[in-house]
Amino acid sequence: MHHQKSLTYSAIVALLAVGVVACNDPTNAAHTALASTSTLADKGGNGSSGVIGGIAPTGTHFDLSVDGVPQGQTPVMTGLDGHTIFVGLFAGDSSSSIKGNNGNGIGREEKIFIVPAPTGASFQVLDPNATDANGATVQLPVSVSSTYNVWVRAVAPIGQSILSTCATAAVTDSTGVSSSEVVCPVATISMTRNPNAKLENVGSDLLKISVDASANPTLAACLGIKNQQQTTVGLFNSCFQNMLWTLQASGLAQVQLQFYPKAS
Repeated sequence: MHHQKSLTYSAIVALLAVGVVACNDPTNAAHTALASTSTLADKGGNGSSGVIGGIAPTGTHFDLSVDGVPQGQTPVMTGLDGHTIFVGLFAGDSSSSIKGNNGNGIGREEKIFIVPAPTGASFQVLDPNATDANGATVQLPVSVSSTYNVWVRAVAPIGQSILSTCATAAVTDSTGVSSSEVVCPVATISMTRNPNAKLENVGSDLLKISVDASANPTLAACLGIKNQQQTTVGLFNSCFQNMLWTLQASGLAQVQLQFYPKAS
């Protein structure tokens, strides 16, 4: 049975949007304005990240812009500031199509790989181009799953996108042979652009992965799970080798993604 979590505004594509607006000219005014907001340390508040009535919090945060690139075009990589990722329009794999596949054989194109930031470092886009064979790479704080929430908003006029957080994990078959397998949640985050889209809090849904560990005894043993099918694990758990966002995009343009520290 396929479960799907639907969000009204820009719930998911947060991370993977697709855009015609930014694609035609990645250096256009809209794109530049969005990128510049990432330098704002305080949006009129005192640095707290409390949420009131669904209104985005104030304070220090990290902005990420995900811009779509039409098929056949190459994104412009010059003048970027570590806050932009390019993805293909009408491209990408669904989580169900790669779930259970050999983790060493999945293509990296149209995927955003997530790596832990080194000690003393924080959020940073390391490779902004998800449209090539290497995929995109973004680094996040090691503790991001427990210390941050994500707010998202679609900036483009039309489209839909489905996003999942997946990983690769070690598996051992009945003959004792070890290999790597792609693990993805049953539930996904689906987003359709709303004309009045506002920033929407998706909590830490994009920063954790829900897996059926009972289907993978090796993973269940690593996680210390007994008599439990579903479990939710944060990014960078040592039982996983690679963490990534995968999406299936259907025309969504530019998306704004903001990471805010959770209220203490």
